[in-house]
Amino acid sequence: LLKDIESFVNKHLPIKKSEFSLLHADLHLGNLLIKNNGLVVYDKNPEIFSGDGIYDFATLLTHYPNGTYIQTDNPDNRQDKEVMDNFIKGYGFDFLTHDRDNFDTYFVIKALLRYPSPWEIYSKEAIENIILARTPR
Repeated sequence: LLKDIESFVNKHLPIKKSEFSLLHADLHLGNLLIKNNGLVVYDKNPEIFSGDGIYDFATLLTHYPNGTYIQTDNPDNRQDKEVMDNFIKGYGFDFLTHDRDNFDTYFVIKALLRYPSPWEIYSKEAIENIILARTPR
């Protein structure tokens, strides 16, 4: 599997984009506040990143993979697809279908950076599903 991951990432790098934006790089519900009926994104990390905005959404999906990259009946993950569907609806852009190759690459990279994580117990399975779906057997 490690050779397949290496091949997958190398095939998709470098990612060429003409548009970049500021990135949060650690987007998840724990870094959101509700204020005056709106959302405020924050983090205690003082670093600022720039890059492809899809990276932030791939980071978010590492917390909510059910229904996109995995299928589980785990009660903690039952609402993953609903959370992501509502996020896409609120954002007004379906980032899961736009530029899917880059999205999957960002997801794999972010999941590997955070692996193993007690908060993201399905990262390995999600990575395997992405890689195996794209690797000829």
